[in-house]
Amino acid sequence: MLQGLLCRDPLKRWNWTQVEKWLNKEFVELPAEIATPISQQSGNTIQLGDTIHTNPSYFALSTAEETNWEQGLSLFLSGEMANWVKETLKDKKLTSTLRNLRSLEDIELEWRFSLALMHLNDSLPLTWRGQIIIPAWLLSNPITATELIEGRIPEYLEDMDREKWLVNLKSRKQYITRKAKSLDINLNKDKFDINTLSTSRVRLKTEMDLLRQLFPDATNMSLSNLIGDIRLSEEDLILIISANRDQFITLENLIEHATRLAKRYDIKVKENFYREMLVKTRLEIYELLMEHLEGFSKSENDALNRWADQFRIEKRLSLIQSILCLSLSKDQWVTPPKHEYASSLLHFYEKKIVHASSRGPLVRLIISTHSARIDMNELGTSLKPAEKILQKIINRSSSTEDIDPRAFSENELLERRTRRMLLKAANFKRDTGLDSLYLGFPFLVSQSKTTHRPRILPILLWPVNLALKNRGAPRLEIGFDKMHSEIRLNPALSST
Repeated sequence: MLQGLLCRDPLKRWNWTQVEKWLNKEFVELPAEIATPISQQSGNTIQLGDTIHTNPSYFALSTAEETNWEQGLSLFLSGEMANWVKETLKDKKLTSTLRNLRSLEDIELEWRFSLALMHLNDSLPLTWRGQIIIPAWLLSNPITATELIEGRIPEYLEDMDREKWLVNLKSRKQYITRKAKSLDINLNKDKFDINTLSTSRVRLKTEMDLLRQLFPDATNMSLSNLIGDIRLSEEDLILIISANRDQFITLENLIEHATRLAKRYDIKVKENFYREMLVKTRLEIYELLMEHLEGFSKSENDALNRWADQFRIEKRLSLIQSILCLSLSKDQWVTPPKHEYASSLLHFYEKKIVHASSRGPLVRLIISTHSARIDMNELGTSLKPAEKILQKIINRSSSTEDIDPRAFSENELLERRTRRMLLKAANFKRDTGLDSLYLGFPFLVSQSKTTHRPRILPILLWPVNLALKNRGAPRLEIGFDKMHSEIRLNPALSST
């Protein structure tokens, strides 16, 4: 157990999945750890406090302690540490790295010193005056931690292939900032800075549950759509709990709204019931609604029946309408006779297919000379074939691929169509809160008759990131969207 939990590499370290198997007496393979053995070397020495060091790994470990930090910082700043490493290890590359860190201007001195110690000891994590940088430290030191995340250090750590969790925190914060801007959601900077330091989904979920008790819905349509999502990502949780409160609707306002709507459609008012239901998650409300409306049951109220049909087709319904449907007791929702049931069933699937065919721009991928959709073959050239670009996306690589500029010079309309596609995707996301920028691959090709044109339907939808820069000389970057890494089945296929 201890070997698995104390593995130096955090990516190989045991988590709850392995611990649970071990507790159940199942076989769990120990993480393979390759560590350079630390042995005291004779020869050149350097003094740190009362201790004389001959080994750089031990020296880095001792220097990271709070009591030795200031003296170690002086040795680093004076260049004595780099000279000693050069004489001890005869490693020109490491020596050059330490000297470059000493003169680096875009990272604060003490963080440069910490990075230098990491170069001397591969097992040493990022430290600050004797404290290891862990998630708890970030929340205890929010100002310093925010500067750390927003600065150059995560990029430097990424180049070192160390502390990937810190690298991911910066990427996550940048992604949420872009998403908030595209959805016109105003963020409270102080709350946002604190929440983006959190690595605990449990904490974020607790904050979300507390927020829902006071503000079950939002006036901002994008924010309301996010709150209504059944499966919220960490990014979405942070975005919601960091939003300015003037974009939300209070519980009392929602109760007043539900009361007015109930009176308008002759539905019995139940304020206590509204208060109890409005603070539940959308998932809980939708599950209750599905049980309530099973068997195409109908009530004596036409408005409630319309809302029930809408929910059956779209699997979504506004919060107030959902609560009002539930306010009518289940025994008042009556399943129709058999012949009416069959008719309702056919009518339901007719509406569902029509609804599925209109779910965004990805269901019908019609490519033409002027369409705002791009065929991957149009982006390929002899220098960089389309197959290579496609393979990188399918492999879900974290890096982006630059499109050969010749693809634009050989097709005058390609740049305009690409800009139109990006604009349509941005507008669709702003209006609905849904991402619609996907690559369709592979395709299902069907042809009922030889005289008819074949139908081409994408089977899988791969989330992609596209960045088009420089209007004069177009430069396009494309890559797999790691933040939306879920590869989806085409909704048109999953709904029919």
